[in-house]
Amino acid sequence: MPSSSVRRFTDPDEYAAALQQGPVEITVRQRRTFIAKLCTVNLRHLWIQRLSEALARTSHVDAQSGRVFIAYRTEPGPTVVRNGAELSTTRIARLRCGQSYYQHTSGPTSHAGMSLPWEEMASLGAAMAGQDLSPPNDDVTVTPHLTQ
Repeated sequence: MPSSSVRRFTDPDEYAAALQQGPVEITVRQRRTFIAKLCTVNLRHLWIQRLSEALARTSHVDAQSGRVFIAYRTEPGPTVVRNGAELSTTRIARLRCGQSYYQHTSGPTSHAGMSLPWEEMASLGAAMAGQDLSPPNDDVTVTPHLTQ
């Protein structure tokens, strides 16, 4: 059933438990009150989340297998680095299914992600994009070309 929510957190563990990627461990790297906002939209197979965080942190994620995750920045700001690759506002990252990764932020950030079961991604890629969008064997970070 489709659903949506907007939640605010001051506890990093509660926030980590609300993220839909799989088990997440968060270590806050600054000594202030943790504040995060999480907007979630679930449309049957498509899951979308937008995250805003006020402090620098490091997280370890064991992503769910069977789902393709796409991550992107929603606003410029301090750096977001996933497994050594920076995710800027002009780049989109597609993660392989079931990937475990580390992510570091250097301050207040806003970013988002969405996921689909890999079978759905593969069939949608062929139908809508005319290309194979099945899960990659490795992370793929791209800078899309802007069309006018």
